[in-house]
Amino acid sequence: MNKTVWDNIKQATLSQPVPTEIYLPAGDSSKIVQFDGVLRVKKKPYIHFRLVGHDQILKEIKVGQIALINTDPIDGNFFSAAIIEHIAPGGVLLRLYDEKRGPLRVDAECPVEMTFFTIDQEKEDYEKHLQIRVGKTLNISKEGILVNSDLPMPVGITVVSKIFIDEHSTPIMVTSKVLRCEENISNSYHVALEPIYCSSQELEKIEHFCLVQKCRQLQSSEIEI
Repeated sequence: MNKTVWDNIKQATLSQPVPTEIYLPAGDSSKIVQFDGVLRVKKKPYIHFRLVGHDQILKEIKVGQIALINTDPIDGNFFSAAIIEHIAPGGVLLRLYDEKRGPLRVDAECPVEMTFFTIDQEKEDYEKHLQIRVGKTLNISKEGILVNSDLPMPVGITVVSKIFIDEHSTPIMVTSKVLRCEENISNSYHVALEPIYCSSQELEKIEHFCLVQKCRQLQSSEIEI
């Protein structure tokens, strides 16, 4: 049986001693390199975290959901968005969305915060509906971003925005909070989101917003890399 990327990463992270680099099976030129606790697969950067003592979180999250990793929570919040690719007992494998936006920076002295976005089961239909029905961006200013929504968004919740640089690029995932929500005369809602820090050219290509009702955040002391 051919080994998968996950098999190779698991072997690299769990074997003793951990090799500095390993190669995938013949025919795959991607190389996995480990440094400072981060695993990268060229062209598809992966990260493996062990979540010791967090069995409940591992039960709540699902493959395909979004995770945000903040590797600079003290000096400036450097976020890398990732998608959950594999979940195993005690650990989770994440695939970074867009390495070109800035490589994940992790070193031995850098604290790490990780936020898993999960959806309450009873709210799942509402979430899917809202993700599809949220309208296009109406206005962008220093005060925030105004969007049209067919459904209300509670103030204070987190919204994950999906931004395309161009039609060929991998989407960038960024987060913002709902600042206010006002009903208008057309039975829809004007929703103001806090500013997203990227260029106006990029903001014009926001495809949609995905509402997140529930999230679980872990500090560096709770994450074993």
